[in-house]
Amino acid sequence: MDGQTLIDIKTDSDGVSMFRNPYCLTIDTKGKYTYVSDWYRNEIIKIDLDSYETKAVAYMWHPEGITIDEEGFVYVVETGTNKLFYLHPHCEYSEKVILLHTLPGDWEPFGICFNSAGRKLYVGQAERDTIKVFKVDE
Repeated sequence: MDGQTLIDIKTDSDGVSMFRNPYCLTIDTKGKYTYVSDWYRNEIIKIDLDSYETKAVAYMWHPEGITIDEEGFVYVVETGTNKLFYLHPHCEYSEKVILLHTLPGDWEPFGICFNSAGRKLYVGQAERDTIKVFKVDE
């Protein structure tokens, strides 16, 4: 890596800013799409990496951690409610499914990643110094 920026993904074709706080992002296994959790806009934004077209695919209250599995399911930590969601690969706007509801006091999910070996989800807990590991059913 030589430190040269290849492109700035910042505004749409009309010059309008696409993001307010693009907190976390993940790229699908085919390298076709990236999904961005925009904390301030309260949305998950899907970007086509060929055309740079964007589409909001879900509304969430302060989404932060985001990851994707090999089948294209997107997992998102919604810090505003302490819930964990997933989005179907071909979802329409706001078709989200709660994977985990708020857990008792010590939950506070923040970071997240998916491990395809064993289909496990790793969720880091802010200010709790813990990583919780969950098995994702097929």
